[in-house]
Amino acid sequence: MSPVLYADDGFWNPAKSDRLEHTFPYFSVELDLPSLREYLKQAPAEGAPQGLSLKLPMPDQSFVVLEAYDSPVMAPELAAKYPLIRTYKVKGVDIPTMSGRIDLTDAGFKAFLTTQGKSVLIEPEAVFGGSNKMQSEGAGKGRYRVFYKQDLPNIPKPVEPPGELRPEPSQDNADNAEEGQQGFFSRLWRSVKRWF
Repeated sequence: MSPVLYADDGFWNPAKSDRLEHTFPYFSVELDLPSLREYLKQAPAEGAPQGLSLKLPMPDQSFVVLEAYDSPVMAPELAAKYPLIRTYKVKGVDIPTMSGRIDLTDAGFKAFLTTQGKSVLIEPEAVFGGSNKMQSEGAGKGRYRVFYKQDLPNIPKPVEPPGELRPEPSQDNADNAEEGQQGFFSRLWRSVKRWF
């Protein structure tokens, strides 16, 4: 990681924390969202040989360089109707094993990055009950928290139910035609457990 205290692109700046006591460790930053939104319009489509260079803050108060690619998830008709909703795929330059997704909406910026078994999130301060007053007043700057997912307090862990989760066998022949769903609940449970 690049141990830089300030990003040289001017989008992100460290912010003073209003709280004397953190409920969990995070890096508080301010984002110039309108400038970042305008900059990301230059991002090439996913699959391009090279992405748009972008610096993002990390929980250890450093900044890393990533490449951003435009990666729309909505149908073109919906994208035209909601132009403020944009999604991007990112991959690491400083840390080649880093990858993730970022999105811009009218609610602000969000990021989910993974690297070496850790997940990094960037969320608006308002998500945590804090004030994102500057952004909502149209000044363009908003406060964000950058943190590791595992540092969040009170993340509910799935409770292992007794026995194996399988649907009850049906006596009706019509239901027996759907044998492919026999292990559905078991597969669903395994996929939920992988999240935690």
